[in-house]
Amino acid sequence: MLKQVLAIGFVTALLSGCASLPKAPETPSDFANKVQISNSKFDKDTKFTGYTITKHKVGLLPASTSYFLRSWKNKQTGRLKHQLYLSFNYFGDWRFYNSASFDDAKQISATEIDRDVVFCSSGYCNLKEDIGVSLSDKFLRSKMKQGFSIRINSKKASSEIINVSSHYIKGYLSVVK
Repeated sequence: MLKQVLAIGFVTALLSGCASLPKAPETPSDFANKVQISNSKFDKDTKFTGYTITKHKVGLLPASTSYFLRSWKNKQTGRLKHQLYLSFNYFGDWRFYNSASFDDAKQISATEIDRDVVFCSSGYCNLKEDIGVSLSDKFLRSKMKQGFSIRINSKKASSEIINVSSHYIKGYLSVVK
């Protein structure tokens, strides 16, 4: 009986938590309002961080992929550098994400940011890999109308396709000037 009460309490808490999740941005204005700006007199760059989008894969071994845009604007030159930051959380063996391919078949190297074992239990490990893909200002601005797709490649057979919407890019770049 106690197990049933605890199970019902857990499900109720879980469902009430889901009901209060904030609504994800949909319009360029929504995305613009989510951009965080860090500007300190101690730093040479102003840093911009866009909204984090997370896609969950459910199954026997769940996984998630999160991504956001981030940029740095040099305070003296006004030069902008952009990066698509990606975080992969999965079970299994290391995938070693190392490059990105665009829909025009151009391939570029990815920058490894972090690689971590989140936890292991009974021989299964939850692994996390964070990488960055540099994007030029010209490229990002050219994708404001249609967005873009990018395939993230790994040394293993795994690859992930990420779709960055035009609404995300328009909203983000309306703040990053």
